[in-house]
Amino acid sequence: MNILKHIYNHITTQYKIDNGQIGGIIAVFSTSLVILSPFSFIGILALNYDKYLKYWMSLEMFIIASITISILYEWIFFTIIYPSIMQFANRRAYMHDSPIQRDVAELKNTLNNVSLTQNNMKETLNKILSKR
Repeated sequence: MNILKHIYNHITTQYKIDNGQIGGIIAVFSTSLVILSPFSFIGILALNYDKYLKYWMSLEMFIIASITISILYEWIFFTIIYPSIMQFANRRAYMHDSPIQRDVAELKNTLNNVSLTQNNMKETLNKILSKR
C-alpha cells in the first residue's frame, strides 16, 4: 500500500519548468482554436448532411436538429462540465505553490492584525467609559 502511495505521489507531482511561457503559448493557441471551432463544426455538419443525411431528412429539419443539439450541448457544458473544470483548476491552484495562496495568507494576517487592533480599542474604550 505504501508503494502505491509513493507511485501516486510521483506520478501526480507537477514541476516548475518555466515562468509560464509554455502555458501562455498553449492558452493562446487554445483560445484561437475555440474561436475557429464553430466554423469547423458547421463545415463538418454540412459535409455529413450532404453525404449521408440528405436522403433521410430535409434541410430545414437538419438545421433545426443541429441547432437544438448544439444548444443542448452548450447547456450541459455550462451547467455540468464547466463548473467541474473550474473546481479542478481552483483545487490545483491552491494545492501547488501559487500566488493566490500567498495572497490569502497575507490577507489572513492583515485581518488578524485588524481584529487585534479593534479588540484593543474596544478594551481601551470600555476602560475609559467604566472610569466615568
